[in-house]
Amino acid sequence: EELERTVFVRNLLFETSANELRKRFSDFGAVEHCAIVKDPASGRSRGSAFVRFASISSAAAVLAHVGYNAQTGE
Repeated sequence: EELERTVFVRNLLFETSANELRKRFSDFGAVEHCAIVKDPASGRSRGSAFVRFASISSAAAVLAHVGYNAQTGE
């Protein structure tokens, strides 16, 4: 169930913080966890993140908002 509540976000500004992500995505529901993907050598953002919601319906709302089709993966 944890994977179903998690959304992968890409093309973020490198300056985007986890708090900024949490604020933005909380419009769709309670955010449980935000993790910015960082380069292990430099510690700098790679421009992507994972956002985990408290409910599956919140994650589904994000995907619906951006027009994601689960059947085609697009």
